[in-house]
Amino acid sequence: DMHELEKLDSAGLKMVVSKQTSGYYMVEIENTGNETAFFTRLKVVDKKSGELLLPVFFSDNYFTLFPGEIKQVMIDLSSLKEAKRKEIQLVALPYNGPEFKNDLKY
Repeated sequence: DMHELEKLDSAGLKMVVSKQTSGYYMVEIENTGNETAFFTRLKVVDKKSGELLLPVFFSDNYFTLFPGEIKQVMIDLSSLKEAKRKEIQLVALPYNGPEFKNDLKY
């Protein structure tokens, strides 16, 4: 029963993205709020259309962050076709909160 999750306040996240090597990024995600960021999903989308871009690989996804907790996730875009790499965004979406977006420079 997941009804109690509906009572969670909105979570606040901060993302810092750094490019590692061609096609690889490291993102540091911090829960800056006072509420648990439950079941946070990461995805990479086209900035203009919002289309989900595939294939993209994450070292972790669908994770929970407690207030003040920081997590590092490696993102592998090396298999993404060149044409799809123009204007892209990393999106973090906790179950209890709005989307948080960060541009990725390829």
